[in-house]
Amino acid sequence: MPKRVLFSFLIVGLPGLLLVQSCVSSAVQREGVLYSSPSPSPPLPAPKNAVQKPPTTAQVGEASWYGPGFQGEETSSGEIYDQHKLTAAHPTLPEGTKVKVTNLENNESTTVRVNDRGPHVEGRIIDMSRKAAKELDMLEEGTAKVKVEVLSKPKEAQAEDSAGSKTQP
Repeated sequence: MPKRVLFSFLIVGLPGLLLVQSCVSSAVQREGVLYSSPSPSPPLPAPKNAVQKPPTTAQVGEASWYGPGFQGEETSSGEIYDQHKLTAAHPTLPEGTKVKVTNLENNESTTVRVNDRGPHVEGRIIDMSRKAAKELDMLEEGTAKVKVEVLSKPKEAQAEDSAGSKTQP
């Protein structure tokens, strides 16, 4: 008979006990007062007068520069390369995109316009004109660790982005 009682408890009583225990774990009664765990509060909305900045896209990596050997040659955008302008080559940003490039070794920065594809050396994220490299004080070294921040994209790329295209930096 004791086996039958134990068996009945396991079949009927144990699931009921577990149900009661789970209910009690979220609400506890102490000294006649019911305490329950607080529900997570929803996030607070942004103040109505807060200025929302558009998200910026940034990359950190190694930059290089290219100059005399390409002077007067056609870039991938069809433009003639001029090492004395503030331009750059980037592997994926749309041509016409303006980016701020900051040399992380000396905190110098400049703004360039992407008008070519590159760099064609593994591990580098941007290839800049001689003038841009001079402004970043990296002519002598040839390369520098930089941060590249998108400032604006050409209107065609902005339209593609808003239509759901996946233009990635």
